Amino acid sequence: RVWFNGARRATQAVPGSAIIGAIAMDGTISISDITPPSPDRFDEFSFIAAGADGSLWTMMSNQDAWNNNGQPHPSFAVRVTPDGAQSFFPLPENTQAWGVVSSKGRIWIGGNDRSGNVANGRIIEVSPDGTMTAHSLGNPDALAFSLAATPDGDLWFTDPNLGSIGHFSTTDFTVESFTVGPQYGIHSLTGVSPDAIPYLAITVGPDGHVWAPLIPVSENAAFGQVVRLDPSDGSLGRFVIPEAAPYAYAVTPGPDGRLWIANFMLNQLVAIDTGVPHAVAPAAGDGQSSNTGTSFGSPMSVEVRDRSCDRVEAGYDVTFEAPSSGASGDFAASGAMSAQSTSVTVKTDANGVATAPAFTANGV
Repeated sequence: RVWFNGARRATQAVPGSAIIGAIAMDGTISISDITPPSPDRFDEFSFIAAGADGSLWTMMSNQDAWNNNGQPHPSFAVRVTPDGAQSFFPLPENTQAWGVVSSKGRIWIGGNDRSGNVANGRIIEVSPDGTMTAHSLGNPDALAFSLAATPDGDLWFTDPNLGSIGHFSTTDFTVESFTVGPQYGIHSLTGVSPDAIPYLAITVGPDGHVWAPLIPVSENAAFGQVVRLDPSDGSLGRFVIPEAAPYAYAVTPGPDGRLWIANFMLNQLVAIDTGVPHAVAPAAGDGQSSNTGTSFGSPMSVEVRDRSCDRVEAGYDVTFEAPSSGASGDFAASGAMSAQSTSVTVKTDANGVATAPAFTANGV
C-alpha cells in the first residue's frame, strides 16, 4: 500500500482534523482521522515517514506560537501502528515541526522555534520509547525543513531560510551547509534575490547524489529547477526541466534508476535520468586471441551508458572477470591489486569507459 497524510479543512469554530490514509494496489482508499489529545486548532500536518517497526509517523503543529488563552500551541509527533493505534509525543515547547525521516532505528524531525524572530532550527531525535533530544543546527537563522537519510544513516535537509542544503551527522551531530540559492528569510529579514531555493523536498538518488527541486523566490527565476549535490566534494549542478511549472512538491527515486518529481501545478510527474549505469558494451579489445603466456595485443575496455544512452560519469566500478577454468588468463597487477588475478575492478573515466589492465593467456 501507499500511505499519505493530510487534513480536513479547519474553521475558526472547528479545529483542523489530521488524517492518514492508504491506497491499496486495487485503488481502494481508506482514511482515518487522527485525534490529538488537545483541543487546540492544528493547521500544519507535515511530512510522513515509516519507522523501523513498520509504524507511520507524522507531525501536528500550528503556525501561531500562542493560542487564544496566551498559552503555547502544542506540537506532536504522531505514531500510527499498522493496526491503527495512535500515540502522541509532545515536541519541545514552541516547536514548529516539518520534515520527518527514519534512520538508525530512530525518528528524526526537522523543526524550528516559532516564538521569536529567528528560526533557531533544530533536528529532534526520537528514540523508540519516545524520548526526544533536540540538536541545534548551530546557526540561529538555520532551518531544517525537508529531510532525507543516506544509507550510512546520516541526514540531508533543505534550508529555505539560508538557501542551502545541509548535512547532519547522526553520529557526532555536526552540521555542514552547502549554499544553493539566496537567503530567503522566512524567519529573518535577510533579503530576497532573483533566484531559487531548496525547500519542499529532498532525496538521495540511486547515483548517491543528493537531489532537491528548487522553488523560485522571484518572477525572474527559472521555473522547474532541480539541484544535484555531490556528497564527496560538495559540488553542485543545476538542471532546468523543460516546460515545468515552478512548484515541484515531492521527489523520490524509482526502481528504474530515475528520479520522479511531482509537479502539482500542471499535474505532472517528471522523470530525471540520474546517470546510473544501465548498459555495458565492448569498446575495444573484443574477439582477441593470444598464445599461452603472452599478453593480448590490445587492452580490453567497455563503455557504460545510462538509460538515456549517454555515457556515465567517471568513477563507476566495472569488474572484468576471466573464466575460472578452461581457456582463460590473468589480469596484470594494477592499483590495489598487488598480484595477477582472474578478476579485476576498475573505474570508468570521464568518457564513461573502463579499461582493464593487460591480460595474459594461460595454459590449458
